[in-house]
Amino acid sequence: MRVFDGRQSRVALLAVAVLMLAGCKTIGGPADVTGSINPSQEGYRKLAETWGKRYQANPGEKAASLNYARALRGMDEKAQAASVLQQAAARNPDDPEIMAAYGKALVETGQFEQARGILSRSHTPDLPNGRVLSAQGVIADQTGEHAKAQALYRTALKQDPNDPVILTNLGLSLILSKQPVEAETILRRAVASPKADARMRETLALALTINGRKDEAVSVLGVDMSPALAREKAAELQHSAQGEGLTQVARQTQMKEPPLRLSANEAAAISAPKPAQPVSGPPKPALAGTVNGLDSSPSTPAVTLRSGLHDN
Repeated sequence: MRVFDGRQSRVALLAVAVLMLAGCKTIGGPADVTGSINPSQEGYRKLAETWGKRYQANPGEKAASLNYARALRGMDEKAQAASVLQQAAARNPDDPEIMAAYGKALVETGQFEQARGILSRSHTPDLPNGRVLSAQGVIADQTGEHAKAQALYRTALKQDPNDPVILTNLGLSLILSKQPVEAETILRRAVASPKADARMRETLALALTINGRKDEAVSVLGVDMSPALAREKAAELQHSAQGEGLTQVARQTQMKEPPLRLSANEAAAISAPKPAQPVSGPPKPALAGTVNGLDSSPSTPAVTLRSGLHDN
């Protein structure tokens, strides 16, 4: 068994944060219904355009804010997504779903202390939210409190024992605390889920390489890529497990936004042809004041959206 150093831990924790956020769910309108289509960047752009107009007409409105932020995250505009949700939190400070989404966005942008306070207000001990507990576990992992993080993940799993996002976060936390054998067991459960994605399989492959089973790691990776690429990726993971080049390999493996799952209505909307017309990007949110006593002025610089957003 190989031993992780501090540099490995810091980077792997980034993976935990993103995997947690893979479980974000939006509400209000067609986004409630899970479909089977993953949009391209053009799809993200069209979703951002659609929900951005609704957001522009009524900044802070719940469904518009959550779904606009969802599209922005798909375009890797994480700071802008956090700013949108900050506006929604200022308008709806007692809405647990908005506060949970805002707290997760703060985690994703690295604002862990502020996220800790926001997330603590998004659920209660008598009505715990498993995904919020998982997000709180990510913060604990980020601050080196792996035992606390694992306790939070295990509590979250009591609500949904087969949630692949929470299982993967727990598996990564176990790797960080030098328990790769148990991590492998947990990650196998995550990968067994029909909701498992390629990044979760790559995380299991990482555990397998640490435990000396590179051939099996290649087999796991082969679900999502050609045999040649699987062998190449396994070699990268093995190299990262030894401490060299971990930052680059981990980011390539884990730091990718999960694909959105569209409803049939959304899919039809973004594929329908529209007459060409100039589109102005929604204004960036600007706040002042407090949210239940917390500073609600933008804690992350709002990203000015280019005309038409991303075209690629």
